[in-house]
Amino acid sequence: MVVTFWSLLTPVVLWLYFATAYAAAPAHDSTVVSGQTFTFCFNPLWRPYDYAEHGIEKGIFGDYLQLFATRLDITVVPHPTDTWSDALDAIKRGDCDFLVGAVKTPERELYLDFTAPYFDMVHVLIAKPDRPFIGSLGNLSGKTISGPKNGAIMQWIARDYPSIQQKYVESADESMETIMADRVYAHVTPLDALVSEYGWLLRNLKIIGKLDYSYPISIAVRKGVPDLKDAFNIAIVSLTHEDQSAISKRWTTFTFVEEVDYTIIWQVLGVTALLLASFAYWNHRLRQEVAKRKELESQLIERTESLSEALDFNETLLLNSPVPIGVYGESGQCELANEAYAKFVGATREELLAQNFYAIPSWKITTLLSDCLTALTFQTPQQREAHVVTSFGKDVWFDYRILPKHLRGQVHLLIQFFDLTERKRQEEELRHLAFHDTLTRLPNRRLLLDRLTQALHLGKRENSYLAVLFIDLNKFKQLNDTYGHDTGDQMLIEVANRLQKLVRQSDTVARLGGDEFIVLLSGLSANAEQAARCVQSIVDKIQSALNADYVLGNVNHHGSASVGVKLILGGDIDPDQVLKEADSAMYLIKKGLSA
Repeated sequence: MVVTFWSLLTPVVLWLYFATAYAAAPAHDSTVVSGQTFTFCFNPLWRPYDYAEHGIEKGIFGDYLQLFATRLDITVVPHPTDTWSDALDAIKRGDCDFLVGAVKTPERELYLDFTAPYFDMVHVLIAKPDRPFIGSLGNLSGKTISGPKNGAIMQWIARDYPSIQQKYVESADESMETIMADRVYAHVTPLDALVSEYGWLLRNLKIIGKLDYSYPISIAVRKGVPDLKDAFNIAIVSLTHEDQSAISKRWTTFTFVEEVDYTIIWQVLGVTALLLASFAYWNHRLRQEVAKRKELESQLIERTESLSEALDFNETLLLNSPVPIGVYGESGQCELANEAYAKFVGATREELLAQNFYAIPSWKITTLLSDCLTALTFQTPQQREAHVVTSFGKDVWFDYRILPKHLRGQVHLLIQFFDLTERKRQEEELRHLAFHDTLTRLPNRRLLLDRLTQALHLGKRENSYLAVLFIDLNKFKQLNDTYGHDTGDQMLIEVANRLQKLVRQSDTVARLGGDEFIVLLSGLSANAEQAARCVQSIVDKIQSALNADYVLGNVNHHGSASVGVKLILGGDIDPDQVLKEADSAMYLIKKGLSA
């Protein structure tokens, strides 16, 4: 395998940068709680995370707690309960000082303070083997699922998918019984707990989907004990990759027992002589390797001296890139942002560095937050288009790319933003031009026919009348020929303004072209005579408004209009035919005026 200088340099540069950033973080004093004794509650039925055995708390969370207690020099005493619900009730009463493992929810924040997360888990749906895989929880609408009582994951599902019914269980045996008896479609469980809780029963179960919820576990401290929460935060920050690996191995290690085969002892004695004979040779080789190692260490020292300059160079490139770029930690905190990013969202770099993407409202209501969590969970790049109003009030369209990177044993997200706002504005303007008259900004014939079709369907459903008023301006050609098209255009714009002031917001005023306008009145009375009286009232107002004088620049003009009316009952009628009949009615009126 060939290792290039740059393949070694890149991760070291990033490691040094973030190590410097974390070293500058402020710290709290953990000695405030040193030597004290605290009582804790826990979930006694949550293997392998938390469970009770002969009154003693065990599990992954218990191992973490013992590690924290040792580092903080405190004594922790369990307060036993029968269920997780009992544990929540106990801390509300003040029977214990903190919960070992809990997820932050708005309801729990009323009486608990939460530390930074120290563990994360993935939840899956398990069901009978004949159940199909699902792509989204939305596919379970109308079905019943089971899950832990008072669990945050069930509260989130109830909030986001109210059409899914829920049944609460307290133990793995109870959940297995509800699945096999078809009382629920599926059961929600953490992935790690699947083997621990269900064991050999897995052959009768099947994972049918993964839940797209991040489930960060924190220590929840009863309000009124802030020093304890701060102390636990210090212990959590002190966790190393080796600490986490050691705890994980305790719950995933297998022990093998085998008998000694004494028949090979004589063979071992024979081989021992050969090994001793070769010892001198390998000792010589070892000395050569030590010499090579010293040479490599010397080279490494030389290269390390140049890393500071390389780090400054890479940071300069990132901060001065014209592409908006932000770097976020696994906790959601923004750790680096360039000026292009700040300008793009309408903020300063300092304001961006104070943000955590878990708390940005616009990221929650779009796909941004969920894609960040997917990138963190599966460590795969994500790309999508989004439209948001930023926390700083700027309306932007953009394409984003999320790239997960490993630094110091944690996943970080590098997010690039590509501004699409101007392109979207131009597209919207083109869509508007396709359905509106460029001079008067009124709907054109295409949009009018669409709204007339909808009005006919509405009239059919409600058994009501609608009317089409076909308006043609009298002697408009003479005005154009005498004073020019600019004056004529001013006349058309003024007519459009007067017509829009006369109708309801639900009605439509459109321009067909030239000096022809249409007024569509929908949702009239189901009684023909009442509908006709309403239409005649609108026609009188239109005649009065359009017959008034016009001041068109330096030209004073007295206008008038011919209005043809087509009153029809809603139904399956050709909209083009309706316009033709309204045009014919207008032509008869204009012909009468000419006569």
